[in-house]
Amino acid sequence: MPMGYMKILFCDLPEAQRAGGIEKAETEMVHAFQEAGSVILRTDNPTEAIIADFQPDLLHFHGLWRPCHARASKIAAKRNVPMVLSAHGMLEEWAWKHKIWKKLPYYHTVERAHLLRMHALFATSELEAKRLTLF
Repeated sequence: MPMGYMKILFCDLPEAQRAGGIEKAETEMVHAFQEAGSVILRTDNPTEAIIADFQPDLLHFHGLWRPCHARASKIAAKRNVPMVLSAHGMLEEWAWKHKIWKKLPYYHTVERAHLLRMHALFATSELEAKRLTLF
């Protein structure tokens, strides 16, 4: 196996939601991991079948507020697969203000448990890193 080889499942947002900065950041990550010898599979709907078939060494979640991501993190936790999450600013104060009536109950019933299953949170700035410590 090549040095740095890992099988990484990138759990994406739907294509329409990852335009701009999210897509650029993710594409650069994919290239960097591939150059290190890793195999990347990207999906915006990680299912138990995909996880079982691909047998990833790591799940990397991009973004929040996706029920299929929360389900996938439960499955990965049962399989002892490490997980990281890139919030891409989705826990910033300005983001909470958009549809807070929907996000607040969802956070307390689903998203918080999903976040707690993560082995690491990936921040793109020092400000975001500080904000992530609140969750």
